[in-house]
Amino acid sequence: MPISLHIVVSCWAMMVLVVGLLEHDSGKTSVTSSLVAEARSRGIDAVGVKPVGGHSAWNQYETLERSIELGLLVGEDAYKLWRVSGAEEPIEVLSPLDMLTAPPDPESVGGPSGFLMVPDNILELAVLLRISRVERGGVVTKHYAVKRNLRRLSSKLRSRVEVLARKVGAEPVSRSELLELAVGAADAVDSALRYVARKHKLVIVESFNNAACPSPLCLQADKVILVAPGRAYVYDGRSYARAVRALASVKGLNVTTPEVVGKLKPLVSVELFPRTRETLDRPAADTERLLSIILGKALGVRTATT
Repeated sequence: MPISLHIVVSCWAMMVLVVGLLEHDSGKTSVTSSLVAEARSRGIDAVGVKPVGGHSAWNQYETLERSIELGLLVGEDAYKLWRVSGAEEPIEVLSPLDMLTAPPDPESVGGPSGFLMVPDNILELAVLLRISRVERGGVVTKHYAVKRNLRRLSSKLRSRVEVLARKVGAEPVSRSELLELAVGAADAVDSALRYVARKHKLVIVESFNNAACPSPLCLQADKVILVAPGRAYVYDGRSYARAVRALASVKGLNVTTPEVVGKLKPLVSVELFPRTRETLDRPAADTERLLSIILGKALGVRTATT
């Protein structure tokens, strides 16, 4: 059954896309969370969105336990953005696609040598997938379980993943079916993003890994922030979209940020301050400056000097 949503149609939101230069540990979530918090502290109706997410049941075990508690597959980044956005929307609307991966038990693949031979790709590691779609005022969520990959997990981990799979009514699928579902989920992802963009004034979208764009609708972003350790670069959204489309016409959808930004010049860059784990997602002077540069006069915010 769809979960009812109260749709408030307003003018299209200002959209900011946050992407990472590195495949891991660029700092996208920290920048996105702090920007949403800063915007909301200024009285701006802002939400953070993680359209496509993935997390490990082994390395991020807390996400598995939290998902069991919530009765919904949810990653750490999406949970943070949901919290900082005031939990104003169902978490699955702010995170329409989420995937849980897990490494196999070495004993299930022939011991240490066999484990080292397991390909490091989604088809080998994915165990659960959630796709949520907004339809006519409601959100419909479906979960899928890759039984072959589940059977290879260590017994303790498998038992907990199976608890979640049963709780959410996950439909069993093959590896190839999982890939087809994930690749074909762009419409579902954009349905959630479109709903949020029509309801709120500022939508800050966090991409995944070093993907240039998590969904087609994100190419409508007004501004794009490229995050690297110690520095954030701001790009014009239209110029960024043209570069992504040009690359996609040649190599398909798998476009990375290094490929795109190599063809563009940033409008401005902002130095990012080092943070402790406790202050990682908190706004600071760098957040204030970055947000003011992004918004300019669009939402009545004074533009910071560059």
